[in-house]
Amino acid sequence: MINNITAEKNRIQKVLEASNIKLATVISDVFGASGRRLLEHLISEGYIDEADVGQKIHKRMAHKKKQITDSLFGTLNDHQLFLIKHSWEHIVYLEKSIREIDERMDQILINYQEEIELLDSIPGINREIKLLSYLTKPCE
Repeated sequence: MINNITAEKNRIQKVLEASNIKLATVISDVFGASGRRLLEHLISEGYIDEADVGQKIHKRMAHKKKQITDSLFGTLNDHQLFLIKHSWEHIVYLEKSIREIDERMDQILINYQEEIELLDSIPGINREIKLLSYLTKPCE
């Protein structure tokens, strides 16, 4: 699912760049909190003006307001907005699915906290790999 999210983000970025919207040159993470708010506004309204930028970006980015506004000066046609909207909706769906799977894994493993702590003590192996190895071992 993570690979699918990355692919959808790349698709959105490609459409934005083809439309001369160079948001990635000003915002380090186009899909971070401020970038997400800007993209959501762009999807719903089809454009973003300077006042909208000021409302959507984080206070720490206020000094970049003019640069961000300038980077959004491009032309999106209906088809490009359609593509961005559907990629965005797919990202939201995948992120929700990942959260639900994580919650489900936590519920399943609630009775195995001691074992999980032992797995967590192994350096260099992330949580998901440890949990997966534990979940897929044969039942005793």
